[in-house]
Amino acid sequence: MYYMLCCDISTLCCTAADLESIIADFSTRYHKLSDNLWLFCTPKTKAIESYVSPEKYLVLYALQDYLTPDNRVFAFAIPKNGYCYELPKAAEEFLLIDEPDDD
Repeated sequence: MYYMLCCDISTLCCTAADLESIIADFSTRYHKLSDNLWLFCTPKTKAIESYVSPEKYLVLYALQDYLTPDNRVFAFAIPKNGYCYELPKAAEEFLLIDEPDDD
């Protein structure tokens, strides 16, 4: 399943490199669009032990130590169809990867 993480890195207590490390550890693969915008793929069952969806787990648990009262972070699932985007070619190609363990 594909997800998008949007954040204002200036409101987090970490660097873009720290954020990339967290996303890399959490996902099966990811694509950095900018310091503030990331695409990542992880199975829907990734955070099943916490009884939350992967996008909620990333924001509520994985980033918990880096959040501030002024943070601006959100994540959401990207459906396989029914969405519209205008992205760089590399990002579009990333979203077209379809592997069996993605879902």
